Amino acid sequence: MPDRQEKILIIDDERAIRGSIRAYLEYCGFEVIEAENGRTGLERFQQEQPDLIMADLHMPEIDGLELLERVREISPETSVIVISGSGVIDDVVQALQLGACNYLLKPIHDLSVLLYAVEKALERVRMIRERKRYQERLEEEVVQRTAQLQLHQEHLEELVDERTRDLQREIAERRLAETSLKASEQRFRDFAESASDWLWEMDAELRFSYFSERLQHILGMDLAALIGRKRAELAGEAVMAREPVKWREHLDLLRRHEPFRNFEYGFERRDGAILQVQLSGNPVFDEEGQFTGYRGTGRDVSDLRSTQDKLMQSEKMAALGGLVAGVAHEINTPVGIGVTASTHLQECIRHFEALYRSDRASKQDLEELLEDVREAGEVIHANLQRAIELIQSFKQVAVDQSTQERRRFNLRTYLQEILLSLHPRLKRTSHRVELNCPDDIELDSYPGAVSQILTNLVMNSLIHAFEADEKGALSIDASRVEGGVRLTYADNGRGMSSEQAARVFEPFYTTRRGSGGSGLGMNIVYTLVTDTLGGSIECTTQPGKGVSYQITIP
Repeated sequence: MPDRQEKILIIDDERAIRGSIRAYLEYCGFEVIEAENGRTGLERFQQEQPDLIMADLHMPEIDGLELLERVREISPETSVIVISGSGVIDDVVQALQLGACNYLLKPIHDLSVLLYAVEKALERVRMIRERKRYQERLEEEVVQRTAQLQLHQEHLEELVDERTRDLQREIAERRLAETSLKASEQRFRDFAESASDWLWEMDAELRFSYFSERLQHILGMDLAALIGRKRAELAGEAVMAREPVKWREHLDLLRRHEPFRNFEYGFERRDGAILQVQLSGNPVFDEEGQFTGYRGTGRDVSDLRSTQDKLMQSEKMAALGGLVAGVAHEINTPVGIGVTASTHLQECIRHFEALYRSDRASKQDLEELLEDVREAGEVIHANLQRAIELIQSFKQVAVDQSTQERRRFNLRTYLQEILLSLHPRLKRTSHRVELNCPDDIELDSYPGAVSQILTNLVMNSLIHAFEADEKGALSIDASRVEGGVRLTYADNGRGMSSEQAARVFEPFYTTRRGSGGSGLGMNIVYTLVTDTLGGSIECTTQPGKGVSYQITIP
């Protein structure tokens, strides 16, 4: 590639991203320097005076937005391209308001898009510098001609005409600059159209007034059919009926003209396939504060949700596998005792048989045999009964977790069976478990979901709430409330901060990654409570004061 004169500064706290961008730009002939954070990047900018800066939006010490402000103060003509992996529309708007000339999403799969953005940004730099040189030259000419006017007043008319011609040229050049600016704005719109997300607008009546072309590619239908319709009309009554509370809260939020993030629902494509979409939006107001509509972004999360569902199913199967292993180990003890007792009984019978066949058996030998048979029978019966209880408990819980069928069950009895299935895991700790549940609570619901919920809550406490040698307390309280049953699970472990509690039900969020936490356990609990059981769950916690989950089951 031919060498170029321009110098580019790359600022990103991820070495791999810096390296890949630098290698490609150097291959394209640019001189490239780099920095690993905002503060170092600002220092290198002042030292090297690059023509273009490519900066990550989220960095330690000085983030991309603060860096952008400082660069504007030092060198307004320097072009800045913001690179981020979040794709949040507020970040885009704020970066552009601070003077960024473009916005790219990481990872950049198509490097030709990167090269195009760099060349256009450098073109903007050259245009600004040319305009600045022209302005300086124009100012020098004004000074010279003003002096000439003072020295040659007799030539005033001629000089005025000349100045008029100069102004006309300046106006023409400014119009050309405005045309170039409009072209740059069009290029930005083109980039927005080619992004993986799509853009949308609503008017003051909450009817869609604009969609970017990206949505047409995703839906495979003419967007004109969607213009002028409201979101509830596009979703349809069937979709809204499946989650009435969520939809009611969302529509109320729109009527209150409040921003929203990551609202998700299923949208039927033209071919009948269900597209899972996720939308975010901000209200728009005019200069007088009057609401004029919404602007926002949308994305297709169908593949993400499909993958998440598969991971959640794998998590459930892993929990069931752990249950099988634990119960198998627990059953091994009574079965082993039974085998030992039966072996002893066989030895006693063989000994007596030898005495009997040799006519040496006495009444005392018979009485000893009967005593051994009685004791062995009692031991075998007691341990087989224990094994039967474990197998029946495991069988019911395992079947419920794997089938998710609705049936009527006694809540206290079923909670006891779940705790019995968890006994192999609990007995390795020093924790105390308390169950407070009336005997007469009957539920017509999904016992498998209840089992999975309680299992995940207990395992979450064992993994996150206590240190290895700590003695803790777990409690399960059930009571009747208006419209259903309230199930409260609590532990007295380390608790959580408000920031952690706010994210506890998010998928893949964990504070113990690499130490037994997958980040799906509590998201599965939330999904089972809200979707399968049709209930609600709330988390109450403070650092050092444990955690409590209040679950309402209708």
